Amino acid sequence: MNLRNLNSSIIHRIVFELRYDYGFTYLDRYGAILNGLLPDNPGWYANEINPQSGSIHNPDYGLTYNFNIKSVSLEQGLSEKIHKLLGFVDFSKIAKNITSVVVDRLGIEQYNRIGFRVWRLFECENLDDARIMVRKLGFVSTEKIDKLNVGELEEVSINFIVKHDFCNARIAITPAVQDVRIDPGTLKQVKESVYKLPSEKRKDALLNKIRAKKAIDVFPLYSMLIDIDNYIEYPPDTEDLSIEEFIINSDQWSDSFLEKLSKGD
Repeated sequence: MNLRNLNSSIIHRIVFELRYDYGFTYLDRYGAILNGLLPDNPGWYANEINPQSGSIHNPDYGLTYNFNIKSVSLEQGLSEKIHKLLGFVDFSKIAKNITSVVVDRLGIEQYNRIGFRVWRLFECENLDDARIMVRKLGFVSTEKIDKLNVGELEEVSINFIVKHDFCNARIAITPAVQDVRIDPGTLKQVKESVYKLPSEKRKDALLNKIRAKKAIDVFPLYSMLIDIDNYIEYPPDTEDLSIEEFIINSDQWSDSFLEKLSKGD
């Protein structure tokens, strides 16, 4: 099975996560964490604090960094404002720099899990086309289902875990109808004529309409979603853990997997 558009797939969302125990000092050191982060990271802003979790965000790049008593995470996703994600090298540097400050302030030395997860979309003409693509990958025997004579196979979703060279990978493959994050008012303006509005509202409405159309163009309406989560349970302690190396190695393995999948290896 040749995966169509393998080289032009859309990376929809990326998440780095580090889990640990005994991060209870978060409750006492939230202010110290912000003091350690915000002055040295222009463009980042603090979100609201609560006893369960805290976060900072960078609106220019659509980045959010979350931290709490159990984990820290850095995530970025496409939206009506963010049409292209950071490269993995830049993303990994940000993950390393911010995480080093947070775990130092929390006094974390041992971890339960490190993970790097990437959602990729492969555009399809319609939902049936996406379903066919997933079936043709050959992970599920449709012949066996036909023999059971329990009904017509409507949809196949695939979920499995493999252990490879340096970590595990949880892989999920499924047909998808993309949910574009556009507020209802802006979406309504896409469908309506701007010139029906009063003249004083036309400029803002036209700008919103342009933004919404760009966002819709970025997101394929129908796709095959391949979600790859590379992870290590009980990774090396703080001194020996390289976040950058883990993210880059995870990306390289994922590219290799997709290449083999596209060739039917």
